[in-house]
Amino acid sequence: MSRWWLAEDLSDAQRYQVEDLKGKLPTLQKKTEQILALLAELRKGTINRILEMDDAELGRKTLSGETERPF
Repeated sequence: MSRWWLAEDLSDAQRYQVEDLKGKLPTLQKKTEQILALLAELRKGTINRILEMDDAELGRKTLSGETERPF
């Protein structure tokens, strides 16, 4: 995408900003992936996931340590 922006007629300040963002992109991508992985992990224990389980499944997962206690 940066090639598209750099192909435009940019001012020096704009070109600097595009280059700066292009340099930050790998770090931002890595952090985004880390956040998404954390959200996927947290999603497993949301109240909605707990409410989707029947009592037997919730009890089994809680006793096995697979799911933390919901209360």
